[in-house]
Amino acid sequence: LNFDIRTRTAKFTAGMKTVSGRLRKVRSEAQAVNGSMRGMFAMVAAVAGPAAIGALTKSSLATIDAQAKLADTLGLTTAELAGFELAGQRTGATSEQVKKSIEKLAVNVTDAAAGIGTAKDAFSRLGLEGKVLMKLPLDDQFKLVSDRIKGVTNATERVGLAYDIFGRQGTNMVKMLQLGSEELEGFEARAVSLGSAVNRIDSAKVEEANDAALEAKMAFGAL
Repeated sequence: LNFDIRTRTAKFTAGMKTVSGRLRKVRSEAQAVNGSMRGMFAMVAAVAGPAAIGALTKSSLATIDAQAKLADTLGLTTAELAGFELAGQRTGATSEQVKKSIEKLAVNVTDAAAGIGTAKDAFSRLGLEGKVLMKLPLDDQFKLVSDRIKGVTNATERVGLAYDIFGRQGTNMVKMLQLGSEELEGFEARAVSLGSAVNRIDSAKVEEANDAALEAKMAFGAL
């Protein structure tokens, strides 16, 4: 039993040395991340008080990490994704609905470019082609579809097109889609000014901080 405890303690100590090294590196870089989020933290402190900052920091780090990973997967910048999320929230859609809709758009554009899927007819009704859309970045695809749906005057047709192109979440996205590309770009700029869109360099630091914290938690759990 003593041998087992000594062995596990030695492994824990070695693991914590590695984690501590990573945490020191993360701590030394924290000021850079702090700077990019200072505006958001200051706003919350003014409204909810300094006590809210601790909870905000923890939740924000998790959100930034997840946002960066999803943005990379979709080929978007964190600013573009944050702008879409903000626009969705302002028009009645949740962040999750916005994300799922963007993912569905990417799938449907790919299918339409291959001449398959139900969305190709919806794109055609908007004067768009899958092969042409495929050549555009995903954020431009979304904005172009938004411009075309904004021009549809029949409410029932708008809902049907949104459903066909963005899936089940499309009906929750109609108001956002009616904004058009210009207003969507405005929300992107607003997200950056609010500090909710952290640049990719700082996002990478946040991801490293979260990874180090996870490793520390695992090291304590192994003791």
